[in-house]
Amino acid sequence: MLKSDPNITRTQLREYGFANCPAVPVAERQTAIYLAIRVMLMIYCSAEAHSANILEHGLNPIIWLADAPFSTFVEEAFSNSRSSKKARYQKQPESNQMKKGCPNQVSAAGDLRSHLKSDVKTGAVDIFHHAEFLKEHLRLTKDESKILTVAESLRPGSLPRQLALEVLDRIQKILSLFRIQSLDRSSLG
Repeated sequence: MLKSDPNITRTQLREYGFANCPAVPVAERQTAIYLAIRVMLMIYCSAEAHSANILEHGLNPIIWLADAPFSTFVEEAFSNSRSSKKARYQKQPESNQMKKGCPNQVSAAGDLRSHLKSDVKTGAVDIFHHAEFLKEHLRLTKDESKILTVAESLRPGSLPRQLALEVLDRIQKILSLFRIQSLDRSSLG
C-alpha cells in the first residue's frame, strides 16, 4: 500500500492495510508497519511512544505522525533542516569537513539517517554500509528522464534518487580519505 499510495497516512495504513485481519491487535499492526518501513527505507521509525529498547541501543527513531502522509514522512526523515542536538553524537553534513582531520575510526550504520553521524568523544564516524541497497534503488529509477518527487520515487519502491546518489558519493569520498591517509602512513614507515 505504501508503494501504490505514497500519500496514505499511518492511520489509514493501519486500518485499511489490516482490514482482512481485524483480530490483529493495534500494537502488532504498528510493528508490522515499522518493519516494512525499515526494510523499504533502512530507517528506524516509531509512533509517538517508542520502545525504550530502541533508545537504549542509541537509536533515535523518527516519528511518523498518525495523520501525516507517507511521502511527507519520508521528506522529513531525510531533510537537511532537522534540528541537530548538541550531544555526544553530531551530524556531519559534508565529508570534506573531515579533510582537516580524518576520523579515528569508522562504524557501520544500519540506519540511513545515521550516515555521517560522528561521536565527538571517540572521533568515530558512522557510515551507512549498505551500498548495494542504495545501488538497487538507483536501478529502479535509472530510466526516468525527469527528476522525481518523493511520492513519484516511492511508487516503484525507491528512495529519492538524489538522496541515494549523495550518500554513495560521500561513502566513496570518505573511503578515499582513508586510503590516502593509510598510504601516507605506510610511506612514512
